[in-house]
Amino acid sequence: MARYRGIIMEIKGQKAILLTPDALFVEVVLPPGREYRVGEEVEGEAVAEPSFRKKMRLPALVAAAAVILLFLAGLFAGGQLLFQQQEAVAAYVTVDINPSLELAVDGKGRVKTVTALNEEGAAVSRYLQRGEPVDAVVADAVRIAGEKGYFPQEGEKVVLVAVTPVAGREADVYRWQRQIEAKVKENRGVLVATVVTSPSLRQEARKLGLSPGEYALVLTAFKAGYFIEPAAVKEKAVAVAVKEVGANPAQLIANLRQQETLEGLSASYRNHLAAKEKEKKEEKKREEQKDDKDGKEGRGSSHGEADRGNGSNANAGGSQPLPANQQRQENLSGSRQQSLARQVQEKERLRERDQVGEREEKGGGKDREE
Repeated sequence: MARYRGIIMEIKGQKAILLTPDALFVEVVLPPGREYRVGEEVEGEAVAEPSFRKKMRLPALVAAAAVILLFLAGLFAGGQLLFQQQEAVAAYVTVDINPSLELAVDGKGRVKTVTALNEEGAAVSRYLQRGEPVDAVVADAVRIAGEKGYFPQEGEKVVLVAVTPVAGREADVYRWQRQIEAKVKENRGVLVATVVTSPSLRQEARKLGLSPGEYALVLTAFKAGYFIEPAAVKEKAVAVAVKEVGANPAQLIANLRQQETLEGLSASYRNHLAAKEKEKKEEKKREEQKDDKDGKEGRGSSHGEADRGNGSNANAGGSQPLPANQQRQENLSGSRQQSLARQVQEKERLRERDQVGEREEKGGGKDREE
């Protein structure tokens, strides 16, 4: 039996219907040992010779070609979609204003995912398009942040952009960095700083609750002699946090652009931060101990005043309290003295009464004699 080569149009177990190059539909036996798919080109032995070798009429040929083209287009589109989904992340780009965002970028410089790093970032991220070039998405984020009023009313409108490459993709990030900076500068009045950071610095920043861009600015300020707490950057706009420590945002950004490596600064900053945290804990402990001491002294003073008050009532003139046995003796002596005094007073009253009676009797005798 003859063999025919063509595109599989239908599969029936180990058999298939092929469309041959000369527009014949032939049923063939598929070679064993593998799986086949519709649309695949194969060669197989015909089950039976075609009853005619006449080419298909033009309408039928066009219809068959259309079916094949649609099928192949579907396969191509599905393959493209699958390829895009499986495209590996080449870099992470963070954008900090006060809204903070992280964009995952593929090898073609297109945004795969957008992650909000704070509540304000969530309000911006919902308007950003995935699958677009990273510079365009960053510029959109800056524009939307301005429309929502996230920039300070006064002073510089600072935008920090940090690009962190995935291992092996370092060559691409510098091109994206330049593209992002040029695109964002189209927003007039915006002061943009872009910096390339290492994956290890990104991890250090995440431990402190900061984005790589925020951490890079904090380290640059630290090198210039300004210490910015991580919490200050997380809670406020970048420009506000910088100004609060007396630094100039524009100057720091200029220094940031010139900074080639930040790992050495990171170690120094973390050591300084740890010392500050230790100092705060010790100060808090001293304050708690002082409060406890003041409380005890206050209670002791109140008891002492009460004791002194009782002592002054029992011992007029501020003399020292007497011992207990001596105090009892004094109390007994006082009782006897009071009893004797009452007896003297009673005798005096009786004597006065007798004297009054005698005078009355004498007066009555005189009256009778007269």
